[in-house]
Amino acid sequence: MAVDEIVDKIISDAKKKAQRIKQEAKREARKILLEAEREAEELKKNYIVQAKKNTTAEAGRILTQARLENRKMLLSVKQQLIGEAFQLVEERLDKLPSNKKLDFIKRLVLLTTESGDEELIVSPENRRIIDQKFLKELNGMVKKEKGTGKIKLSSESRSVGIGIILKKGNLEINASMKNLLDEVRARAEGDIIRLLEGGK
Repeated sequence: MAVDEIVDKIISDAKKKAQRIKQEAKREARKILLEAEREAEELKKNYIVQAKKNTTAEAGRILTQARLENRKMLLSVKQQLIGEAFQLVEERLDKLPSNKKLDFIKRLVLLTTESGDEELIVSPENRRIIDQKFLKELNGMVKKEKGTGKIKLSSESRSVGIGIILKKGNLEINASMKNLLDEVRARAEGDIIRLLEGGK
């Protein structure tokens, strides 16, 4: 073989080899490109799923917070209504006629007296309507219940509404209207709120 033929053969073989390498490179490039597109699509799907999760979680958090704020506001309104109702009760009790007020005071004394010989402290308004006849009747009733009926009207007056304070030495039993209504309110508030919610 002549040199020209050898050179031509080498060039021909080199061209064929280059062609094969080029085709193989194209196939490899297509394979890499397809793989990259597949991975990009997978990433895109993952981002979409994650974005939906984040959006759903954020929406859930906002909804939960809105519900909590709504419940707080509703509870505040209900407590305000309860407060107004108890205020109305206190105002109505203060407007009772004198004989009804005296009956109420008698019942309070009977419920709260421990020894039957305490001092009775009332409001300045109620002090004006308590007379000796009332004290005699009251002590008769207390004596039946406690064995001793020596309740005395104190020279001291306090702002207790239609309520009373019984005092013996340093000990006081506070049955002021505010204390009585606060106690009733504390016990009944849960039931009242349930009623306002429609009996739930």
